[in-house]
Amino acid sequence: MFFSFGFGRSPKGDPSAMGDFEQRDNAARQLYALLGMRYIGLRAAWRTADLIQAGIDDHLSSKAKANLADLKQRNPELLDSLLADILD
Repeated sequence: MFFSFGFGRSPKGDPSAMGDFEQRDNAARQLYALLGMRYIGLRAAWRTADLIQAGIDDHLSSKAKANLADLKQRNPELLDSLLADILD
């Protein structure tokens, strides 16, 4: 049984019912996985996404920079979508 207390939480497995936090967290985890980075939390992911969107990648490891460049080349729409989901 699922109880909703109005905190934006959603039942697991129903992406259409995802709350704002879950959507941001999911996008952040996907971005970190694509970059080959360890996810440490939404606040750090927000800052990382903000810097990437601004074109600053000095804070990334060489592996993450290479993965980011590959993602920009192969699927820029996915990158833009993940950044928007995290930052908006």
